[in-house]
Amino acid sequence: KEMKSKMEQAGFEIVEAYYMDIVGSFLWWLKFKLLGSKELGGGNLSSFDKFIIPILAKLEPSKMLPFGKNIMVIGKKIK
Repeated sequence: KEMKSKMEQAGFEIVEAYYMDIVGSFLWWLKFKLLGSKELGGGNLSSFDKFIIPILAKLEPSKMLPFGKNIMVIGKKIK
């Protein structure tokens, strides 16, 4: 809702908005909540984004996910 609101305030009409990367949500929860990590970066994260995300993007029914680590919002500039 926040992203949609900000884009509309910036003069965009929302074309699509949906969650992505449900697997990453679980991995984030595992790393930061369950294991208590404070470190954001690292080689594993960049490898995950580079190799795993493109595969998941093709496999996930993205537009139907109830939550995800990322949000995809596509907007069209209003004239």
